[in-house]
Amino acid sequence: MSFKKRITAAVMAAAVLLGISTFNRISAAPKHGVSKRSAAISLEEARKVALKRVPGTVEDEFALEDDDGNAVSFVFVIKDSKEKTWEVQIGAAKGDIESVEEQESEDEDSEDPPPAEEPPVLFAGVLLT
Repeated sequence: MSFKKRITAAVMAAAVLLGISTFNRISAAPKHGVSKRSAAISLEEARKVALKRVPGTVEDEFALEDDDGNAVSFVFVIKDSKEKTWEVQIGAAKGDIESVEEQESEDEDSEDPPPAEEPPVLFAGVLLT
């Protein structure tokens, strides 16, 4: 085997080994979230943070996860003493409050608004309604 072919083979082998090594390190680490085992806070701790921010009753709670099943944040739907409903999102990595939003109330007696009429269209000089 010529010297040039040996060098080329050695460079190719090194590139393959480096690629495999890098792939193993990347695939072993959580991509966007925090693995459930290494989350900074538990669901219970996140609930306490949310209730401290919006005192009331937790009506629903769930974890938002990335594609790999790592917790990204915890979301709590809380009804306060004034019967307002709030959605509080707590980050799983640091336990910080990511967002607090008041939810619109849904009246059971209200009806859906009527559909909007489509405006007339001008097509080839003719007004279509």
